[in-house]
Amino acid sequence: MALLPSRYGCAAALLTLTLLASCSTQTPSPGPNPQPPAGSEDTVRPTLNLTSPQQGSTASGSLLLQGTVRDNVGLSRLTYRFGNGNEQVLTLPADGAISQSLCLCGLTAGTYILTVTAYDAAGNSTSVARTVTVTTGSGTGTPADTQAPTFTLTSPAAGASVQNPVRLTGTATDNQAVTRITYQLGSEPEVALDVTPGPTVNLDTLLPSLPVGTQTVSLRAYDAAGNASSPVQVTFTVNPPSTQPGDTQAPSVSLISPTNGASVTAPVRVQGRVTDNQGVTRVVYALDNGPETAVPITPGLAVDLDFTLPSPPAGAHTLTVKAYDAAGNVSPTASRTFTVTGGGTGTPGDTVAPSVTLTSPASGATTSNPVRLTGTASDNLGVTRVTYAVDNGLETNLSVAPGQTVSFDTPLPVLSAGTHTLSVRAYDAAGNVSNAVSATITVTVDQTTGRQPLTGSAYTVNSGRSELCLLCSVDNAANVINADLSDEASMKLTVGALGDTYLRVIGTAPRTAGQRAGFVVRRAGSLLDAGVLSGLTVVTLLGGQVQETRTGAGLLDLALLAPGGDLQAVSFQTSKPFDSVELRFGAVVGALSELRVRYAFVQ
Repeated sequence: MALLPSRYGCAAALLTLTLLASCSTQTPSPGPNPQPPAGSEDTVRPTLNLTSPQQGSTASGSLLLQGTVRDNVGLSRLTYRFGNGNEQVLTLPADGAISQSLCLCGLTAGTYILTVTAYDAAGNSTSVARTVTVTTGSGTGTPADTQAPTFTLTSPAAGASVQNPVRLTGTATDNQAVTRITYQLGSEPEVALDVTPGPTVNLDTLLPSLPVGTQTVSLRAYDAAGNASSPVQVTFTVNPPSTQPGDTQAPSVSLISPTNGASVTAPVRVQGRVTDNQGVTRVVYALDNGPETAVPITPGLAVDLDFTLPSPPAGAHTLTVKAYDAAGNVSPTASRTFTVTGGGTGTPGDTVAPSVTLTSPASGATTSNPVRLTGTASDNLGVTRVTYAVDNGLETNLSVAPGQTVSFDTPLPVLSAGTHTLSVRAYDAAGNVSNAVSATITVTVDQTTGRQPLTGSAYTVNSGRSELCLLCSVDNAANVINADLSDEASMKLTVGALGDTYLRVIGTAPRTAGQRAGFVVRRAGSLLDAGVLSGLTVVTLLGGQVQETRTGAGLLDLALLAPGGDLQAVSFQTSKPFDSVELRFGAVVGALSELRVRYAFVQ
């Protein structure tokens, strides 16, 4: 998955990115409403009715927002604001029924105009206003929060060369809580990013494809009182797509529900799975040839889909889904035709929750990476989804085929040494959720080596070759970040090659200077020698910028991992921070044509 650029990209244009960390109740008003796409024929505004609060209501601490919202095609956003403050994004109700509690955080006693606005995908909007009197300001009479959030950008680094999609990573913090982060491209409207509010919010997102040329992007993070952080600016270069031979394999989309020709009730739940040889980066859907809408996903080799269509009207509809990878390959369109017969949620009358049995690991066990999660989940009608979480973190979908009884057997991403709590939950089509089944385990690291593999969903991989290395290749590059440490990538050279191949493992958080960084490799049937080592180079990078380079037998630390085996480690002691490690293989005339790579590591 080429999230960072090839080292051999073409000349590219300069992009300026402005980052700001900020949220909303009393800061300047937002930008213009989203504009409908060119050629859009949808001119019907959403229907928005509020039953609470009533005009002239009085509130303290929190305010109950209730009502209904509908659109003839589909809603894209629901927001609210007090006075001329920035818009706050509300959760779109799947069934059209609004019922949410608004925090009056940061509002002093006084009278405010509450404005609620619904947007559809074509840019049509409807607003409803209510006058509300706040009696005690924040509900407690305490002074308003005036401390602004802070934002730290970790990538891209200043001066970096990148290719689409551009990945933004950073951290926003606030003394109370960061509630929202938005980005803005040029003079276009702000777009809210998918974040979980909290005192610390880690940002890791892929921007939509940016044109080659000078662009300005602004990021703002907000807290509940409307305080905004100081702006953070970074300048980097977007390279055009590589013309070198590379990944030409398109992703594959498989839809599970709704089934073709089915009669369903609104809201319509869509489930499926997307796979790609290097990694899925984006999934979009369209309803009845309407505009494409992005589906929130975590990029990876396999992505489980589970999202809800915003209340399509009764009648026949056609849903299409497409997936993209980092090389720009697009999957064949997967489509489903179905008929909406009326409103409803899930399976009528089903209130029985699924159950989960966890067979491994046992609670109290001491184990090493990779930790394997095995068990079963069952439901009276059918399990649709099974998730796991580590140490009360975000839930991650396990790969299961829906059914009344499903089994799972999954190696987890590498866990740090120490005690961890794993929890597993199962869901059915009616939205019922099982009780969490937990196991507390202790993970140990090999005390002889102390190597920590850089594998799992926190890492991505980029690979390629130089222009002079004709017919050279890197095969199965994604294997180096698999949880299964026995999987291998293959770096191949032609005899007499003048260039090299490279394989880069990209992380999201910087590593401190002083750690060893390297790769576990093998030469089938024999060990690496000084001649071969002269063609190996280990490189560390930070935000795409080279930090340190070591090459040759005199600079690389060469260690045999097991007596009698052929696995060896090549690494060096770093003196600068880094977030990525790269292995280059080349310039070895007749000495070695193939190198197998297991994984990258720090030590």
